[in-house]
Amino acid sequence: MFRYKVNPIQLHLTAAALACSLMLATLPCQAGKIAEGTFISKESSIVAMGTFEVQETNGIFTLVIQSNFHVSEGPDLFFAFNPLLSSQVTGSNAKTSALKVDPGLKSLVGGQTYTLPNNFDLSKYSSLIVHCWKYDHLYATSAITKIAVTSVARQRKGKMLFQNEPENVYSHLKRLKFDLVGHRHN
Repeated sequence: MFRYKVNPIQLHLTAAALACSLMLATLPCQAGKIAEGTFISKESSIVAMGTFEVQETNGIFTLVIQSNFHVSEGPDLFFAFNPLLSSQVTGSNAKTSALKVDPGLKSLVGGQTYTLPNNFDLSKYSSLIVHCWKYDHLYATSAITKIAVTSVARQRKGKMLFQNEPENVYSHLKRLKFDLVGHRHN
């Protein structure tokens, strides 16, 4: 087995550089679309149309209603994420286990953006709805089409986990066949 010595300072700097490059390579750095959908009216007397996206940037989730959005006027209208399929949602069950997006609709027409709660979990929901909260009247529904999770790094109980989930720099050095005193093993 071939061994060679590495200066401990050189090993320390190499380990630090490796750790930094791993962290930089895995940090999410841009907004990513993780879901999308298209609204349809639930009744012939209601006009509802347009598209939306759910985006994630560094663990912050945002509902982005696109500029093509339009819905008929109504009182107390809110967007809400619902666990039911869009075809199963009715005025009477729309609030059940739904996540109401606050504040209510900012406009009946055009683009608008809402920051979602810190504990938002897209996997719990199958549809996004426009609902009259006061009178339980369902205006529009949309199936949520999930795209992909953009964050390679994610925060879990204060411990940063990476896509390949190494526990520390030592595990990387070990994979590179270095021991703790800087000897490389073939």
